[in-house]
Amino acid sequence: MRKYSRHFVLLLGLLLICFVGVAQPRPPGPPRGPKAIPVDGGISILAAAGLAYGARKLYINNKKINIDE
Repeated sequence: MRKYSRHFVLLLGLLLICFVGVAQPRPPGPPRGPKAIPVDGGISILAAAGLAYGARKLYINNKKINIDE
């Protein structure tokens, strides 16, 4: 009987240690600063489209000037 009581006390102690370990609070997260707006994707595509449109306009205008001369 004494053998079982030692095992019971040991098991109970290990379970309590596990519960105490799980009950610890989480560490604080990173500090929250001002929210930044990501400048990616849409703006770069819009800039590329504007650059292509401007290059086409310059090409067409340059072509008209050369034809008129």
